[in-house]
Amino acid sequence: MSKKRLIIIGSGMTGITLASNLDPEKFEIQILDKGRGVGGRMASKTIFVDNKEFRYDYGAQFFTVRSKEFGDQVSEWEMKKLVKVWCNGFENNDGHNRYMSTNGMRDLLGNISSGLKIQQNQKVAKIEYFDDYWRLGASRANFESELLVITTPLPQCVELLKTIPTFDHHDSLDEIKKIEYKKCIALIMTMGSESNFDPPGAYQMMDQDWDFVSDNKIKGISPNTCVTAHASNALSERLWNDDEAKIKDQLVDKIKNRFNIKPEHSFLHKWLYAQSKKNLEGYFKKMNSYNNSLFIAGEVFGGSKIEGAYLSGYHLAKYMNNQY
Repeated sequence: MSKKRLIIIGSGMTGITLASNLDPEKFEIQILDKGRGVGGRMASKTIFVDNKEFRYDYGAQFFTVRSKEFGDQVSEWEMKKLVKVWCNGFENNDGHNRYMSTNGMRDLLGNISSGLKIQQNQKVAKIEYFDDYWRLGASRANFESELLVITTPLPQCVELLKTIPTFDHHDSLDEIKKIEYKKCIALIMTMGSESNFDPPGAYQMMDQDWDFVSDNKIKGISPNTCVTAHASNALSERLWNDDEAKIKDQLVDKIKNRFNIKPEHSFLHKWLYAQSKKNLEGYFKKMNSYNNSLFIAGEVFGGSKIEGAYLSGYHLAKYMNNQY
């Protein structure tokens, strides 16, 4: 029995989980991603400033466990020393472990995607369907497959679907089109001295300006002090279209006043689709047209955040393993 060719768009937690749990005897899997590395919003980076090394998480900062499926997986990652418990709460101990990757959040995806067939810097711009197969036009090549899974944020997914010449604008996408996302501007600052943060080195949901602020050295992933600060959705919306230098100046002033710290260098990253404002029922969506060969998955189906992204990919893999 020949293998089904499958393309997964997106190498974040959902795409990597899906590919890792599919039966390799049934599927020939190709992952395409527009970025330079795996991870999606599980984003980390290492930079050198004045010959000093700084490593920081600038997307998702941690994850929790609420389901047995994800709990079993996290236990396996713990045994392999890919993740560890950061703390049980940032200002109050609520008994729920906050897990972190031992070397930055992207590093976890890098480890678990080892051996998968992934092409980075391949932004899919057009999709076509020909009776029994898909053709995708990407940045540097065309790709063909019998099955297609899209794991991008839903607004990007909808825009991709609109490029299909035979796309049927039926009501099945109405719910997806209504999903809106929160914006987040991440401010990253390198420091010439230690911060005055108390262990575990992070503060969550503090005020109208900041959602999360973390010292990456206290967290344990950076040899030198650097701070990641996530502006609140309200502040991010207000500053979003301003000049980047102006945004940075305002955010640095606010964080200095809030924490009495003195950053030496600062950088910005804008997350247009930081988090969905609403989640959808189920773990994925199967489109009834195109011979049932098109699926949409992602954290918005699994319950939001990293665990939701995992559950979406995990349950879609179970479904596809049983169906093909």
